[in-house]
Amino acid sequence: MSLKLLGEAIKSVSIERGVEGQERGSSPQYVALCHFVCDSREAFEAAFFSNATVLREDMPRYTDIEPVIQISEIALQPKESQIHYATKADIEVCCSTR
Repeated sequence: MSLKLLGEAIKSVSIERGVEGQERGSSPQYVALCHFVCDSREAFEAAFFSNATVLREDMPRYTDIEPVIQISEIALQPKESQIHYATKADIEVCCSTR
């Protein structure tokens, strides 16, 4: 749903599931991470805030965990089998759940 609502503002997305914490067999810090990559914070905010009510109302359908939102800048990422420094102001929005 979020990809449909946020539309072209989202350049890429990845979802991670927490497996373990630092100690083998311990619980992970977060059970899930969703990374949205946008061209800028402003692009994300324009897409997200206009749909925030719908997205928040949908969350109880799949979790009772309050999300944590963090705005990050991608400093290093692989591209076409090479690692390079990001040259544009890509923004990663990390919505984490504990």
